[in-house]
Amino acid sequence: MALGYHPHRLRVVMLVDSRRNRHHAVTAAWLDERVLMLDALIPNVVEQGEISHYVPILSLDRGRLFLHTREAPPAS
Repeated sequence: MALGYHPHRLRVVMLVDSRRNRHHAVTAAWLDERVLMLDALIPNVVEQGEISHYVPILSLDRGRLFLHTREAPPAS
């Protein structure tokens, strides 16, 4: 544990910024029940739900890789 965070509570998140149509990366930090995002494009730390135009692709922490998928729309 360095700087007060367990390594599994910090992740690098690779994502698509759907407004800019570009790939981007942010750091996500779990603090209690909240997920805070540190982003070079945003001057303040924000909660995960505040940025709806970011679509996560994958994230990784120390020794683990997570693939993010979207739910398929219901069949009509």
